[in-house]
Amino acid sequence: MDFSFAGLDIPGVSKDQYKTTLDLQQLIWDARTTRKQQEALNLEKEMTRVQTEVILYQLRDVVQKQFFGILLTREYLQPNRLMQENPEAALTKAINAPAKGLMYLEELTGLNIYPTTELGTASSLNLWK
Repeated sequence: MDFSFAGLDIPGVSKDQYKTTLDLQQLIWDARTTRKQQEALNLEKEMTRVQTEVILYQLRDVVQKQFFGILLTREYLQPNRLMQENPEAALTKAINAPAKGLMYLEELTGLNIYPTTELGTASSLNLWK
């Protein structure tokens, strides 16, 4: 079937080639399903954000504990380092500690030190027996 219009001759096409379909859809009412889906997505994002914050807080706590644990260990080892570097000064410091009120005289027994005091030697005071 040829078609002629305003002096134009349009050749005809086979029946299989001129079938056209138009499908239009428009959402008129979705019973607030789209809004609820968006709210659920927003809640999921917020939950993920909060979980990430919790994990970061826990990680920060672990790092702080490790850091301060290392600092505390260094401070505990400081007297040992002083004793190794200058044993005479450390020994003098330990012997003078009871006189300054920093240590009890009885605590020197573990160090096997027998200091002299104003009252006499520790052995004469019967502190080490």
